Order: sequence, then structure tokens, then C-alpha cells
Amino acid sequence: LKIETRCVSDMVVFALREVLTCCHKWRYRVAEDRDKMCYKLLQLCHKVLTFSENSKSKVVLFVTHFLLHSGGVKAVLSRLCVGVDTVNELTSLDYSTVNSTSVVETLKLAFQVIDLALLHKKDQSNTPLEKALATFSGSLTSACTGKESIHIVTTIASYCFHHIDPCIPTWATNLLKRLAQVVPMSLFACLGQDAVPIRDAYVRRLSSSVEDIELKVAILELITKSVDSQPGLLDLFLSVKASDRSKPGETGYVLDQESCLHSTLKLFNPDKQVPHSTPRLQYTAVALLAALWKVRHDAALCAVRTQRDFWRSITKRLFSHVHVDASENIKAESSAYELDISSQVMQIVAMEMYYVVSDKVDKDLIDVLKDFSKAGGYRTWTKHLESLVTCTDSLTTTSKTTPLSPVLVEAQLSLARGWKSLLVVGSMDHLESVFQLSSSNANTRMDILDGLLQALESQVKAGAEHPKSLTIATELSALYLILMRKWSSFKEDTVSRLGTILQLIEHFSFVPTVQLQSHIYSSLLLLIRAARQKEDHLEPRFLLSLIRHVNVCLQDHHHNTRTAAKNKANESGACVCVCVCVCVCVCVLFSPRLWQCT
Repeated sequence: LKIETRCVSDMVVFALREVLTCCHKWRYRVAEDRDKMCYKLLQLCHKVLTFSENSKSKVVLFVTHFLLHSGGVKAVLSRLCVGVDTVNELTSLDYSTVNSTSVVETLKLAFQVIDLALLHKKDQSNTPLEKALATFSGSLTSACTGKESIHIVTTIASYCFHHIDPCIPTWATNLLKRLAQVVPMSLFACLGQDAVPIRDAYVRRLSSSVEDIELKVAILELITKSVDSQPGLLDLFLSVKASDRSKPGETGYVLDQESCLHSTLKLFNPDKQVPHSTPRLQYTAVALLAALWKVRHDAALCAVRTQRDFWRSITKRLFSHVHVDASENIKAESSAYELDISSQVMQIVAMEMYYVVSDKVDKDLIDVLKDFSKAGGYRTWTKHLESLVTCTDSLTTTSKTTPLSPVLVEAQLSLARGWKSLLVVGSMDHLESVFQLSSSNANTRMDILDGLLQALESQVKAGAEHPKSLTIATELSALYLILMRKWSSFKEDTVSRLGTILQLIEHFSFVPTVQLQSHIYSSLLLLIRAARQKEDHLEPRFLLSLIRHVNVCLQDHHHNTRTAAKNKANESGACVCVCVCVCVCVCVLFSPRLWQCT
């Protein structure tokens, strides 16, 4: 049934505006009918918010506005105040009864509906729903302290004490994660004296070997989102304390026994790894560590570095080949998480080496980078970027009706950005020797440049069918240009690289991004300068090909100039930069000693 039809839209409006706002006040002959009515109405809201193809449709906008601003706010929030004690009693007695089933299912839907409503929120102003979440208190008894009239955030978090149906604490944690992102209030302050017991319950469930994987993922995502917006809640879960400096050799910070980082680090230690660990769970764990490195949480980072074999365990993914299987959506999603894990590890290593003084870098990390270079890691991962295009093509050719997995495409882009960050930091003057990328490792440098050029060529060719490949190609071309400028002493194979880049320009007929054009033309300029310094003789066909491309680029610039009034200034300026780069190429080209012609 399409919700866009006028009849269905009118029924949705009537059901929410006239029924949901007052159905809890009606007198029912059977008490269970009230829960059934609320369940049906919330189910209607959930279907509208999840199964609509157009998130900007009028029905979706109305349901979102109704839940955020209208009288349905209190009606939906009241379903969350059932309390963990009541839910435990209902599920422990007989979960198959109509009353217990309707109450529990209504509670689950209430979590999801509020989460979706906050997700679809467009404006930045505080809505009545957010204000109600910040001030609303129930008349229930806390599962931790026994106090009356506790905050609704505490009621939501207390569902972590429910152990029969794992979906209830999972959805409650997902709602807390959404509140940590969008609601301008301190969740730690709302928890009050219940904060520590709730933290302990979450940490126990995170470290359990038989706990539901989805709940563990939700807990780690909640902590990750708290890094940027909930410092109090973050410090509660990290539980980092200063070490006893009176003892010899003790400096900095250590992890307390209740810290969530103990369970997080176990996911990377093969000796202590939790059974049935999935790639998604490991990705959320490494994403938490990457978030801590991004904000430079020095206390937590100092405590994490002191853990035994930390760098060796977390970088283990970089030494193994990631097999990308795009034949099925489930396998493609698993492969995407594998790529994301490797990308996040690259980001962590890059940020660690960039921010820490070179003489204070952990010796274990230096040894890991040496082993990575000896194992051919630079060559392997550069070739892996090229092989991603093959798996993309295989996914679209095996089934004409199966679209390209957006999760896998985003993971490929994330891997390209992570590899870019690692190599850019590794090419810095004071870090080249640590990354084994100094001038004495000329072969490694050439392998990286040649691999990047081949990967760039593959991504540009695939860009005509997969536009996202152009974004990946832009990242790779920027990395290639940076390395060419850093490693200006390359002497070998200039002619073949020049021919490869000219072949890339042949594929510009589908109008790639301006950034991609500027990167490739700039790289071409550097290669021509290198050939000129070496006094190499280039073939005349290169000159004819480049002049033809210069002519096309100038024509495009002329067309953009004529329509400059309709376009933004920065786009026009970017086109000018491309043309200036091409004109400089032409000036360098006209050197009689460079070409085998007059």
C-alpha cells in the first residue's frame, strides 16, 4: 500500500492527530486494549518512517513534525516509562501472554520511533520532544537506587539490566546514542547517582563472551558518539586514572578495572579475543580508538599505549590480505567492514606518528613499521586499491538487477583516504626513515608510485559507470601528486609514466571533477620537468596528444567563462587553475632538446 496516495495520507493524519494524542485517556473494557491501540499506532509511525522511498514526502514530514512538535510527544514518551522492573516481571512470568507481548513490543517500537524522528529532524532548533527528554520524569522506581521520580534518561539507560530479550537494551542504547548526538544536554548529569551502576552493567555485558553482538555494537557506538559531545559520559566509560608515581617506572595514566577499553582491546588480541567476534564488532571497536586519537584524549591514549603488544595486535590487519567478496549483499557488507578496519588502523598510525615527537614514538610501533615494509606491505596495499575496481565490476556484471552496495563503495573510499593519510605522514622529512621510505628505499618509492598510477588509471576508467570511483580517483591523484613533489629525486621510467597519464586524460570525455583534472595535469607537469632535467628525448606522439588535450581544456574553459554568471565563482576559479596548469605544461614542452623533432 503506497503511503503517497491521498486516501492513505488522510488516514495517517487522522490516526495520529485524533487518536494517538488521546487514546491513553480513553476508558477500555479490557485493559490490554490500550496497549494494543498504542502498539498499532506506533507501528503505523514506524512503517511510514522506514518504508517510504522518499524521505522528503509530505507524509514523512508530517509524521516527523507530529512526533517532534505536536501532542504525540508525551504519548510516545509515556510508553518508555514502563520501567525495567515491570518489563522483567512481564517477561519472566509468561512472555507468551497477550498483555506482556503487547507491552514489550510497544516499548521496542517506542524506542525505534523516537530514534527515527530525531534522525529525520531537519532544523537545528530545540523541539518539544528534545525539551521533554531533557525535563521529563516518570513516577517509577529506579532499578539502582530506589528513588522516586527519576529522569527519563535514567529510565531508558536502566533497560540495560534486562537480560531476557536482548532487543530491549539494544534499542534503548541506540536511543541513548541518538540523544548523545542531537540533544543539547549532559547524559551523565541526567543519570545522577545511577551512572556508576549503569556503567558497570554495560561494561559487564560488553566483556561477556555470550552477549548479543548487536548490543555490544550499540554500546561501543554510544561511547564513540560520546567522544565529541558527551565528555562526562565518555570519562565515565573510559575510567582512566593517574598511575602511582611513587612506584619506580610508573608514569602517566592507567586503565581502571571498570574501564570499557579492556573489553575493546581484547577484540584485537588473538589470545584473548571474544568468541564469535564479527567484523562489524571489531570495526566499532577500532572506530572508538580512532575517535580517541582524533580528539587527542591524552589520558586514554597514554593508558592504551602501555597495554602489552598493543601496536602489534591492532596493526595485524595491515599484514594480511583482505579478500573482498561482492557477490552477495551480506558478504559485501562483511568485506566493507574489513576494509573500514584497515582504514581506521592506518588513520591511527598516521595520527600517532604525526602528533608524537619522533624521539618519543613507541619502539613497538617503529618495529611494526619496519616489519610492514619488509613484508611488502606498501606494494600489497597499493595493488589492493587497483583490485577494488575488479570486484566492483564483478558485482554489477553477475546480476543486472543487483545494485552496487553503497556500503562497499564507501569502504573503498575510506580505504583510499586512510592509505593517503598514512603515506602523506610517512613521506614527511623527519619520518621517512621510520616508515622505511627514505631515499635509500628507492625501490619501495617506485613501487608505490607505479601502483598508485595503475590504481588511478583503473578508477578513472571505471568512473564512467560508477561515479563514486571518481571520488576515489581524486583521493589517489592527490596522493600521487603529493608524493611526486616530496620524492622529486625519482629518475627511472619517466617516459612510461608520462604515457600512462596521457592515457588517463583520454578518459576525460565524461567530464571528471575539476580537482581530478588539476591533480593529473600537475603530475604531468612534474614528469615533464623531470624529463627535461634528465635531458630525455620524448616521442613526438606525446606532444601531439598533449596539445590536443590542451585545446579541449581551453575550449571547456571558454564555455565555462561564457556561463560564469550562472555558476559560482569558486567553480570558475577552479577551471582557471586547470587551464593555467595546462598552459604551464605547454611552456615547458617547447624545448628543442626535449623532443625528437624540430
